[in-house]
Amino acid sequence: MFRRLFWFVSGVIAGITGMAWVKRRAAEMREAITFESVMALVKDVVVASYQRVVLALARNGLFIGAHRDIDGTENTSRPPARPARRHEGFMLPVAVVRPGCN
Repeated sequence: MFRRLFWFVSGVIAGITGMAWVKRRAAEMREAITFESVMALVKDVVVASYQRVVLALARNGLFIGAHRDIDGTENTSRPPARPARRHEGFMLPVAVVRPGCN
């Protein structure tokens, strides 16, 4: 009987403590999330995405000024005429139809 009471009281204490922690954490997050912080995060994501696209285009030679490296120095290496494809040389199996085997 005392064992069950012990576990019941322990569960109640853990539940009350957990709810207090969740409420405190939610209040901290509510104060931390402002319009300015969200817009700063969006700006960082947009700038990083733009830089990744420009870098990818420059590596493939499709960007204006691709003859220059990212640091502005002249790039003398040429990209391959056509990028290698992963599926090159791969043939899909074709069903063989034999006469009389319908």
